[in-house]
Amino acid sequence: MQALVTTSSPPVWKFHDSSDIVAELNPRQRPSSDDVTKYNMHETLEKDIDADWSIPSGGSYFFPQASGPLAYDKIYRGIVSTEGFKAHDPNADFGNSMYNHTATGSWLVPAQPPITRLEWAARPQTHDQPAIQHLDWFRGHSYSHGVTPFADGKDEESTSGDINFHYALTLFGRATNNHELANVGSLMLRLNARVVKTYSVMTNVNRAQPTNFRGNKVKGILFDNIAD
Repeated sequence: MQALVTTSSPPVWKFHDSSDIVAELNPRQRPSSDDVTKYNMHETLEKDIDADWSIPSGGSYFFPQASGPLAYDKIYRGIVSTEGFKAHDPNADFGNSMYNHTATGSWLVPAQPPITRLEWAARPQTHDQPAIQHLDWFRGHSYSHGVTPFADGKDEESTSGDINFHYALTLFGRATNNHELANVGSLMLRLNARVVKTYSVMTNVNRAQPTNFRGNKVKGILFDNIAD
């Protein structure tokens, strides 16, 4: 992955990937046509889609009756949980109130209501918010701990959370025919997959980590200042 700056005014970042990298998570074995017929998968799926769904709002994360409903932050212009403010705990909801979205983004994608959160996290336009707040393009991954300080610097807490958020974002864009969202998600996914292979999964020829550390093959948590 190469990042190039154009000579236009204003300058624009352009990303070019000169090699292919696998960034799909396909099932090991697709269901056979016989299984689809035997278990009435098509009919069951159609009934589920067309059915009337009633979701109790008492404990729902997306309604005011929930213990920590979502709120719009006018300072950073993002959507966060209010649980951390109510409890005076920056770690509540996995730090979501403090913009620690690295470990929770992929969990929220399967539900339709978080589309506003997806737009906030991965939207390339900047007319009403900073562009793509979820990802550090220079390092190629997101950060844990949000806007809170940490002794050893910020960390990339969860490679699986990172990868699956970008993958879910890509699939969501495809499923909703939102080509811009799908393309941005695919770019983030490919960049993040390359970063994980470089910094987290260490081969014998890895040049990013010290020689005496490569034998671990896989690192734990990568901070700004240390690697566990």
